[in-house]
Amino acid sequence: MISRQFLSFVCVLGLSSCSGLPAVAQDKSDSYDTPVADKWALIVGVSKFKNERLNLQWAAKDAEDFYKYLITKGQFAADHVKLLTNERATEKEIVSELGGKWLPHVAAPDDLVVIFISSHGSPAYMDTAGVNYILAHDSDPEDLYSTALEMQDLVEVISKRIHASRVIVIVDACHSGALEVGGKGLSRSNFDVNHLALGKGRVILSSSLPEEVSWELKGQPNSIFTRLLIDTLSDSKANRNLFDDFKTLKDSVQRTALKERGVLQTPVLKSTWLGAPPILAVTPSKLPPVLQVVPVTTTIASATIPQAATLPVEVVAPETLKQLPSSIAIVPFNGPLATKIQALPPGSKVLWGKVSSPAELSGLAPRLSESLFYNLRSQFHDRALGPRLTNMSLSGLTGVSATDKVDTRNWTPAEWVKLGQSLQARYLISGTVDEADWSTSFLANKYTAFVSAKVVSGDTGQVLASVNRVKVHKAPTHGDLLGGRKYFENTVMPDSARAIVKQLMSTLKDDKAR
Repeated sequence: MISRQFLSFVCVLGLSSCSGLPAVAQDKSDSYDTPVADKWALIVGVSKFKNERLNLQWAAKDAEDFYKYLITKGQFAADHVKLLTNERATEKEIVSELGGKWLPHVAAPDDLVVIFISSHGSPAYMDTAGVNYILAHDSDPEDLYSTALEMQDLVEVISKRIHASRVIVIVDACHSGALEVGGKGLSRSNFDVNHLALGKGRVILSSSLPEEVSWELKGQPNSIFTRLLIDTLSDSKANRNLFDDFKTLKDSVQRTALKERGVLQTPVLKSTWLGAPPILAVTPSKLPPVLQVVPVTTTIASATIPQAATLPVEVVAPETLKQLPSSIAIVPFNGPLATKIQALPPGSKVLWGKVSSPAELSGLAPRLSESLFYNLRSQFHDRALGPRLTNMSLSGLTGVSATDKVDTRNWTPAEWVKLGQSLQARYLISGTVDEADWSTSFLANKYTAFVSAKVVSGDTGQVLASVNRVKVHKAPTHGDLLGGRKYFENTVMPDSARAIVKQLMSTLKDDKAR
């Protein structure tokens, strides 16, 4: 559940599908028109990727030019804007700045936050779970889940970790036309923003429709969308809002794409915005107290907040906690704790699906966490919080370093309460892949997994329900042609997640109806 303070959230995503301008809804019971006290921005652009075949021409330049607009015509203080490009724009660094070491510590509820990302994007069909991603410098197209930025996670991180009530996210992640010179994407299709759990108070501005290509300009070092977005905002009349600017932007992008490419590129805006329409270049009304301790540096990309500004989460006695929202957080699973792999006689062969060593199964626990998250999301929607968001909270707890390897099996109730409070989650689900076994026979390979899980109360730290060593067994005859490891990850782990949810749902079903 998203708290009241986030209901003035703006999400301007550069790769989404929407239709038409919204009617601006008014909510008389809440005020969404308080002056913007201060403004902050995180700007990301990736032209050079670790995987060089993904390289783009102008994505980093798009980010640099948008940064220049913000600190000049956009009325953002230079030391309030952080720029990450190319090698600095890793998946870990982007997520850390968004939800860890910077924005959550500087942006107050009455502030405005702008997040701009120019990079590749991926359509749902590239991922086994049908998820859409933004690519960072170090992202691997063959393993998007653990190396790229998931769109839904981006929304969740902003909603849960950034305290500003107004956030504008602009993503010019050009997502279509991988085979076209000048296109910025991995495929010929875009994703539908309706797959995101957006909630109230959001605006989505997309650079093109799902079936269209988002193009870079000919003879000018920018994408069509970003260049014309900057031009439109720069020429904006006094007090003209983002909704009015969109009408001009849409027309100019369409005309430019037709002139240069002979095809349509159609930006689309969808909104559930509440209150007065957003103005990006609004003049901030005051400087918040936090500015007194933020160092001013000349190199914006390397500006950091002192480590002392990262405050640990205080442990609050369960009886003093207020009722937590009905959120369900997935804590990364551990394992496999044991493996049994059949040793084959010398000279024997396996036609397909062979597993040769325990090392091949090291990624099973993350896949189980992921599968459990998607299974719960289909039922609980935006109240299901994924492992990425949980990892960010874990990184803020005292004594936790490698968050992807945190072992919570022996945690005390106080530690669970601390995590529950940090995530604002009523339920925490954790567990293990206890064992993964592989063997083969004349007819088929045999895959067996034993998994355990538990539901922990976020406000008391007590275990509410648990399942131990649930067995999932598969013996496909031809269904594992892509390989034994992938069959474990793509079939056995999702089946294990469904088995866990089935047995734990009795604990969660009453909350589901709330």
